[in-house]
Amino acid sequence: MADFIEERVMDKPVETVYNFLADPVNRQYIYSIVSDVEKLTGGDIAVGSRFREMRQFSNRKVGSEIEIIALEPSRLVTLKSEANGMNVIYRYTIEKAIDGTKVKCEATVEATKLRTKLMRPALVKMVKKEDTDHLLYVQKELDKQ
Repeated sequence: MADFIEERVMDKPVETVYNFLADPVNRQYIYSIVSDVEKLTGGDIAVGSRFREMRQFSNRKVGSEIEIIALEPSRLVTLKSEANGMNVIYRYTIEKAIDGTKVKCEATVEATKLRTKLMRPALVKMVKKEDTDHLLYVQKELDKQ
């Protein structure tokens, strides 16, 4: 079950929205604290592709690895972010809507270490705070293109 869900209709074609979400490098344009995203694997973006994401906080940089775990062209993008005993699974479903493209993001926080299991409620709250309205920023970035 998802820890939080966000939905938004964007005035863009399905393929445009899908292509943007399927490339984790674009995360640096939608999250103000993401300072850099680097592709770690060779070849085209596909299931199994991995990326290094750096987040700049006031006093330190924190890295995480992003892996594409599912892609269904123009329908589904699923990413897994791994950092310090915490995984966040982002599942984006994309479908045509009357007014453009409907995107639904379901995010699930997984704790993999004892420390993060004990802190899971606080981690869920932190992720919700960081990711609230991120689809709005996806829309704003797409509007620039």
